[in-house]
Amino acid sequence: MKAKKIAIKGLIAVAALVAVCMFFSGTIRTIATAKVKMTQPRSGKLTQSVELKSTLEFSVNNDVVLPDALDVNIEVKRVKAEVGYQVKKGDVIFTGAVADFDKTMQQYRDSYNEAQAALNALEDKGIRLTILCSCGCRWLLLVYHQSMLAAQLKQPAVIRLLAQAGYPVDAPFSLEQLLRCLSRRLRQSEGFPHEIGVFLGYPLEDVIGFCRHKGEGCKLCGYWKVYGDVDHAKRCFAAFDRCRDALYARLLSGSPLEQLVSAPEFAA
Repeated sequence: MKAKKIAIKGLIAVAALVAVCMFFSGTIRTIATAKVKMTQPRSGKLTQSVELKSTLEFSVNNDVVLPDALDVNIEVKRVKAEVGYQVKKGDVIFTGAVADFDKTMQQYRDSYNEAQAALNALEDKGIRLTILCSCGCRWLLLVYHQSMLAAQLKQPAVIRLLAQAGYPVDAPFSLEQLLRCLSRRLRQSEGFPHEIGVFLGYPLEDVIGFCRHKGEGCKLCGYWKVYGDVDHAKRCFAAFDRCRDALYARLLSGSPLEQLVSAPEFAA
């Protein structure tokens, strides 16, 4: 009986010990183990903001120049660009107005009217001006007496020479068509076409000789290369020198254009 009681007490003690161990074992596991929470997924997006602060610097600055307005006083009304702005073609950088616009425009009109009057005076004398070709800001201008040039180009030998060069010489005669053809050949050539000599009044014999000998072996070289009458060419060269000097002197003195071409010094 006594042994039975002892056995029961022993069992109770073991059971108590097991219970205590189980209790502390669960507590430790709860403290050491990470807790996981179950939740339902929801729609959304992850965002991240980054703030940067900096200064743009350009190593090259280009000055803006208006070449057509260098001699014009422009009053700036409003600037539409600031330092550091990058502009592209077509952007309006500023708005402005020409100072004394009405006065400036009147000066332009007066200058135009004076030039037109001078041109009309030349045309009354039979003198014409034709732009043969242009290169950049330069123009090759032919100044000629209309009836004299027409008579020069109507010579049968001259017509044959122009026909060989591809000029429209079929009837009816047209001075304007011949000048347009000369202008086209000038634009298409690296230099001057040889037949230009007949338009400038050079003797036909010298023009043909230049074409035949390719500019070599001339008898005299002055305003053109001479292959024919040397004495006649010398008289022409001397007359041209007198005309050039007289024209230059009258230009310096401020003579109007219509007076330059009618000066008595121009007579050969």
